[in-house]
Amino acid sequence: MEKNNSKYFLVIVAIVAIVAVVALFKMLGSSSSISAQDVTGNAIAMNQTNTTGNMKISSNPTGVNLYVDNVFQGATPKT
Repeated sequence: MEKNNSKYFLVIVAIVAIVAVVALFKMLGSSSSISAQDVTGNAIAMNQTNTTGNMKISSNPTGVNLYVDNVFQGATPKT
């Protein structure tokens, strides 16, 4: 039973740490550099900024499921 409690404790500590880091970035309002890879493995450099705007997402073939922040937004193409 004590082994399970230590696992839960570590999970809770990890969640608190993640929430603290996210809150810190939101409070600072800073921009940072992030990177991603396309489906062929080529690196794509992106700069994260705190602005709003529009996006158009397309794919070949069309009909690919699109998720933003793990929330289903529909299928491609999508504006």
